[in-house]
Amino acid sequence: MRIAYFSPLPPQKSGIADYSATLLPSLAEMAEIDVFVDDNLLPQLPPHPSISIHSISSFRGPLDKKQHICIYQMGANVHYHDKIFQLLRRYPGITVLHDVNMNSFFGELYLMRGQITEYTRLMAYAYSEEGLSHARSAHRGETPYDTAKYLLIEPLIERSLGVIVHSHYAESLIRARRPGVSVKRIPLVTDIAFSSASAEEAKLQLGFEQSDLIIAAFGYISPTKRLEKLLSVSSMLRNKIPHIKLAIVGEAIDGYDLYTEIAALGLADITRVTGYVKESELRTYLAATDVGFNLRYPTIGESSATLVALMASAKPTLVSNVDAFVEYPDDACIKIDIGEHEEFQIASALNKLLSDAELRRQIGHNARRYVEFTCAPALVAQQYMEFVETVLNEIAPSKMKASLSSKR
Repeated sequence: MRIAYFSPLPPQKSGIADYSATLLPSLAEMAEIDVFVDDNLLPQLPPHPSISIHSISSFRGPLDKKQHICIYQMGANVHYHDKIFQLLRRYPGITVLHDVNMNSFFGELYLMRGQITEYTRLMAYAYSEEGLSHARSAHRGETPYDTAKYLLIEPLIERSLGVIVHSHYAESLIRARRPGVSVKRIPLVTDIAFSSASAEEAKLQLGFEQSDLIIAAFGYISPTKRLEKLLSVSSMLRNKIPHIKLAIVGEAIDGYDLYTEIAALGLADITRVTGYVKESELRTYLAATDVGFNLRYPTIGESSATLVALMASAKPTLVSNVDAFVEYPDDACIKIDIGEHEEFQIASALNKLLSDAELRRQIGHNARRYVEFTCAPALVAQQYMEFVETVLNEIAPSKMKASLSSKR
């Protein structure tokens, strides 16, 4: 089996890049992988005899190198996925859809570049007269663009031979829009061998005190991460729990200012905002964490790589009780409802967790076991290969044996 694989890779600052770096070594145990990346990128990927790296501009179609199928890793970041989308349009393959709301992708791809007609054409294609009318009305300024209602996943899934998503929630959205599509839920992958440092050692390495109780949030900083709720609750808890510390590990999206809120609540002395950190430092922060904070609302149907990293690190983590996050086991995370009781639930959960080391240990243990049996690279890679076989069987049943005979 020979696969053409398209994705960002480290050092590109993308969760999908990290995802692929974790998955590819296990996938390469089952197939030959030609990985196509942005031109001039030097990927930080350990050498593997079954993995070869190519510039994306060199791709001439799967028949050129006798590849059996293309796998496209698609997210909503135009910078990393524009060229991948253009190849998907030309050479259909399996699309791994990390976000099931792609309206922002096409908005940036077309609207931000002044290509209004292209965007309008897509809306008409996906949503018929209703989509056309909405796009025209929004362009005239009569109504805002409704990116929540119009997901614009159709241009992707209809050019795909099969679609991989990470949750039943995402799978149901796709089936509702296009019932005939071949779709498979495969959980997110994560490296289960995180930092070997103890929490106490990690805290000292990062300049904290061993007695500090660290609540940590990871990934891009944006309003959807509900960090204002964490700050508000922490301002109330800090007198009750004197050793509380906040670590916000990631960089903010353009235009989002969290520092003003931190200063206004008098939390600058207990809050650390790191900006982007390298993988080794990220793992140290994961090890140092006492409680993870991973709320998201509204979502775009995504699953969270930082959540499974926290769970793999055996950390009890707060998650929003919405969309794909509902599917995680109740004993492996702490689910927070969106609404008027959100801050009360956050405060209650943090108070219990930070006051009870055994409770933190038990929930963290459950989280770790869930990840080991669900998200380990070898398990995820095996599911990929099973789906590849299914898709190839659907499109060319008579060629299936020949396709799989080259490497198993």
